[in-house]
Amino acid sequence: MADGRSALVDHTIDDLSFWSNAVTLGLLVCAAGIIYFEWRSAAKKEIVAATIIAGLWNGRVSDRIEIVRRTEQFNQLVELQNQETERLLSAGPKTSEREQEAAGSITKNVSQAGYSDSPAAGSATKSTLPAPRAIESAAVENANDGTARLQQSNLLLQRRVEALENSENNLKQRLNQTTLLLDEERRRNRTLKGA
Repeated sequence: MADGRSALVDHTIDDLSFWSNAVTLGLLVCAAGIIYFEWRSAAKKEIVAATIIAGLWNGRVSDRIEIVRRTEQFNQLVELQNQETERLLSAGPKTSEREQEAAGSITKNVSQAGYSDSPAAGSATKSTLPAPRAIESAAVENANDGTARLQQSNLLLQRRVEALENSENNLKQRLNQTTLLLDEERRRNRTLKGA
């Protein structure tokens, strides 16, 4: 038994190749453990990055849905405002058209009274000398109504242009915000891929 023990000691503890094999085996186990833990941490990093990217993507999708909804709501409000403005402005020319019709009927009555051949009508024309003035004032009123209609239509067109400019500015702002958010997301994705 003592001979066997001494032979074992000679082949193990006293032998340099045994120690070199033991150290190499220990290093191999450590390297395998390090590689395993690196793979595990890489898998966890991928899961964390995928979770963050999915959250960002879902946020972008919900933001886009909200932007589209609010844009449609804003456009509907602008259309309602434009329709209301058009209705108010178109109501103004109708009253002036009524005034024009009344002035036209007055001028017709005056002209009919001025050109009749009866002597009673002649005395009526003598008593109503301001008939040309009434015709001139009716013509001036017609011209004023025409300019008022033009001014109202110009005002309506200016309001439409303002509404379109406002909607264009809002769309530009939203586009710039979306571009900035996209750039930020790309930077985050680059940092996550680099991590």
